[in-house]
Amino acid sequence: MKTTSPVTRCALVFGVPVSREEFFERAASRDSDYMRVVLGEDPPEKVWTNYYERSAQAAESLSHTASELGAGVFRRATLADFGHASERYEQVILMAHWRGAVVSAADVCDRWQEILERVRIGNDPVLRLLRVESFNIDGLVDALNLAITSGSLLSVLPADLGVVGRQSVALGRTLSRDVIDEVFGELIAPGNGVELFDGLHTLAEINDALGKDFTGELDLTLCNSEALAVFLDLSRGNRLQHIHRGDRLIRFRNT
Repeated sequence: MKTTSPVTRCALVFGVPVSREEFFERAASRDSDYMRVVLGEDPPEKVWTNYYERSAQAAESLSHTASELGAGVFRRATLADFGHASERYEQVILMAHWRGAVVSAADVCDRWQEILERVRIGNDPVLRLLRVESFNIDGLVDALNLAITSGSLLSVLPADLGVVGRQSVALGRTLSRDVIDEVFGELIAPGNGVELFDGLHTLAEINDALGKDFTGELDLTLCNSEALAVFLDLSRGNRLQHIHRGDRLIRFRNT
């Protein structure tokens, strides 16, 4: 049953580590794209001490205060937690990592030679659109990213999807990365997803988990949530009120 107090109508969903224990647990798991980005080439202890500890302390303070005031707090959040929050609360703040459309060398490092060979001999329409200047891992990554950012891959999609992709740069690149991932399958680490504590989730999975009757306010506190926001608007007929973030801007959409 929905509550009426302003604070108790709100839920905080933490899909990123907000304590030392959570941070080092995720750092040790080796399956987190978020931790790969945060750590870079540095050891976890150094990153925690020099950078992350301050952010974690602020998040823990927020978590503690929100809980004392009666708000919903979901730590180590999974997709199911996000769904439960949207069913029980009217304002949901999702704090998580967005793995975007850009292809990195890490996405292809184990199988890049197989991918290049497929590009070299393949006759798939997608493969014919790839322009590899140098047949090494850097040339491959550059070619994949150029195909994504140029919008050329939208031509292989159904006409209605291609139109949508050209109307939104973020969604266009998301759709293009989906095309790349589908063509290369297990040869490439997938992009386009929201990372929670139970792994990476596609836009469709996030939409499906969001309560079907949810008509409240959704704050998408991801590093870049524009593609997810557009996807939710398209899937739900612009019925949601949300805050989302582009490359540098915070945008609001109210029904």
